[in-house]
Amino acid sequence: LAVLEAMQGRFEPARERWRGCRRRLEEVGLGVSLAGLQMYCAFVELLAGQPEAAEREAMEAYAVLERIGERWRRPTTAAILARALCAQGRYEEAERYTRIAEETAAKDDVVTHVIWRAARAQALARTGDPRAAEELAASSVALAAQTDFLLLHADALVAHADVLAVLDRPREAARRLD
Repeated sequence: LAVLEAMQGRFEPARERWRGCRRRLEEVGLGVSLAGLQMYCAFVELLAGQPEAAEREAMEAYAVLERIGERWRRPTTAAILARALCAQGRYEEAERYTRIAEETAAKDDVVTHVIWRAARAQALARTGDPRAAEELAASSVALAAQTDFLLLHADALVAHADVLAVLDRPREAARRLD
């Protein structure tokens, strides 16, 4: 529900929902479950334009999931962490987490594969590999288009538009945003 609130631009109610969820999980000692769900708080903060807060949430969750050897949510958390780092202009760090996501995600984990590709494409566009950046951005969009996950598809299109804009192709970027 917090993510849906944030999608409506209601960031404070979204954060309050998350804090309530976090509090309840901590009260009953479900710290690992909490870590697995923190990616949703990171989504809220990314939607709110607060990548530093998204990074804090994702990094905290990633550390817990890595420590216990969790393999299902950790790749997605790494991909979201990469996205938060890209939003802060920390492209080399972001690439590191995209590699972790790529190497640890299940083959059928489309969400993770879309997010890491989009984040790496944005990083590569800025660090000097335009061809690879465009290929990854296009593959991110193609994967997302095979799903009914509209937010994921929209996010991939925005990342592709960002890559095209960085590559000085504003008309193509505008078409992606349209």
